[in-house]
Parts: sequence; C-alpha cells; structure tokens
Amino acid sequence: MAVKFDPLHSTTGLWNRAHKRFAYLYFANGLKSQDIGRISTLCRKFSPIVADDSPYGIILDISGCAHLCKGEKMLLQQLNKQLTQLNLGTIQGAIAPTVWAAAALAQARPNSIVNHNEMPEVLFPLALTALRLSEQTFLSLDELGIASCGDLLALPQKSLAQRFGNQLISYLDELLGIRPTALDNVVEEKCWQIEKVLMEPARSTQHLMKAVTFALSELCTSLVEQQLGIIQLQLLFIGLDKKKYSFVIGVSEASLNLKKLMQLITLRLGTFNAGLGIESISLEALQTAPLSAEQMNLVKNLNNLAGKNSYSQALLDVTPAKAGAQGEAKSGILDPGLRRDDKSSKNTQLTDLADLLSTRLGEKSFFPTFPCE
Repeated sequence: MAVKFDPLHSTTGLWNRAHKRFAYLYFANGLKSQDIGRISTLCRKFSPIVADDSPYGIILDISGCAHLCKGEKMLLQQLNKQLTQLNLGTIQGAIAPTVWAAAALAQARPNSIVNHNEMPEVLFPLALTALRLSEQTFLSLDELGIASCGDLLALPQKSLAQRFGNQLISYLDELLGIRPTALDNVVEEKCWQIEKVLMEPARSTQHLMKAVTFALSELCTSLVEQQLGIIQLQLLFIGLDKKKYSFVIGVSEASLNLKKLMQLITLRLGTFNAGLGIESISLEALQTAPLSAEQMNLVKNLNNLAGKNSYSQALLDVTPAKAGAQGEAKSGILDPGLRRDDKSSKNTQLTDLADLLSTRLGEKSFFPTFPCE
C-alpha cells in the first residue's frame, strides 16, 4: 500500500523525529501501580526519562543512551534480562522513533528495533488491537472493515475527524511523529535497602537470622528518620554458589515493630536450607507508608528516653497500644541503662543492643556477634 504522509518528514522547531528514540516495555500480565517504583528505579540505569503508561507498560526516552550499552539491541536485551528477575510475568520490548510506534510494536512484534526511515510502512501490517484505541472506536472501525493499521492510515484525516473526533487524529499524529508525545517522568522514589556481606558464610538458620536482625535494625533506623514504616519487605540471599533466594513479607499497616517483623520473617523462611552457605544478604522495603501521629509520638518518647544513642532507634516498638516513655521503660522494650554519658565504643553499644534484642525476641544469646562487615 502506497501512502504518503507529507507532515511525517517535518523537522521544524525542536521536534525532530529522526533523532528521537523510545523504548517501550509491554507487560502482558498488566503493570500494577505498586510495582512502578522499583521498575522505574531499574529502568533509570538505562535512561534518565522513564514514564508510566500503566496498566500497559513503561516508556523510556533512550535518545543518546544506546551507546552506553553497545547499541540498542544490547540495551533492550539487558532491560529484559534485569526486569525478568522481578518476576512480573512476560515483558515484551521494542524500540522506535515515536512512543506509540514503540508501544504498538512491543505488543505485536516484540524485540523490534525500527529506524525512522522504516516509518510508517513498518506499522501497516499491524492489527488494530496493537494501537491505543478506545473500545468504541475499535468496534466502529471493525464494522467498516478496517482491520490493520495501514487500512486506518489510508483513510482521509478529515473523514476520521468528523466520525471519531480530534482525539483519534492527535493519537495518529503522535504515532507517526507529526507531533511529539508529552511524557511525565516518574518521580524517583528513594530506595530503602540495606546490603550486607557476611564475614563468614552463613550455613545455619541461626547464623543467617543474626545477620537479618542486624540488617533490619539498620533499615528501621533509616526509615524512622523519615517517619516511614514498612508495609512490604523483600529479603534476598545470595549463596556461595551464586544462587539467589528471595522472600517477601507484608503487614496491613506501616510498622517498625522489629519483633513483629522478625517473627514474620522467621515464619516465612520456615525450614530454609542455606545449602553451601549464604555470603550476602539484602533487605529492601518495597512499600512504605508514613507512620501515624500516635506512632511518631511514641517514637519521640523513646528517643527522649534513650538520649542520643542512635542505635536505639532500631529497637523501636511502635505498637500504638503502648504509650508513654515510662510505660515503655517498664515493659523492657528499651532499657534506660542504654543511656550512656561516657564515651563508650560503638562495639560496646552494639553488644548491649544485641543482648536486648535477644531478650525481646525470646531467644537466649540470640546474636552475640555480628557477622556483617
């Protein structure tokens, strides 16, 4: 089919289609809002501009970025490889000079890499289902016998505008590169993650839980400074044989209750077998939320009770039912003896807190040493 689009070759103003490159990642199982943060964080390794197109996919403006991955083909392969590790189902990618061309190709012809001189002919064979059309528009075009993108683009724009309105014309203009597509860059969320390399491989559950407890206390310390609590927590263990073991726990409301979180982790791990041994661990708060005013008041009371001991923040039990600094002191959650006026060493403070954690978690000598560096 020979169709000529004169405006397609326009390079007036700042918009020059020949120099723009977009990658689109289509999520066959749908893109959930709670996954956008970690996906965008990963995608920013490949492009500074990442836009959300949920529930369909993610858009990356990769103009001038491909050489960092030794070409667009390698960039697309590395993107797919890293996103596959997130276990989000089938992900299909494509690269094209326009956003909606890349989106259509990712859905209909995965792994396609299209240059500007292949447009718009490369789009002609695509079914209308690959285009971003409303259900009503799709049904109307189907009744008219319009089955492909080429059939649609061959129709006079004036007739399309009269029948379907200017919204369809605007979409087709963006599909062909006649006008640019406005992208709203996803606001980058801070990654709340603690990684630890063990001094010695953890071959027993007890040894592993010692490291997890210490890492979780550090993560809670960072979160409380931002008045945030954990909703969903991911644990990642890497073995000596480089195998990866991933576990996720969640709570119904934001929490920094270390005892509660450790109980959930213990239940989640069950009879986990460390095999040859675990050489490193990573804890990441996949989802966080602000702590309630009641919880923050309790945190402040505990901080006042503990003085300037920064490590005490890792032991905060922000259960709303327990209120008041004196009540917390009597409950044994935070021992006033942890307050130090002398210049004691960091290791001594950690040992004191280790003993306190042992008491709180109900296991004698829970972790007498710290296996992390």
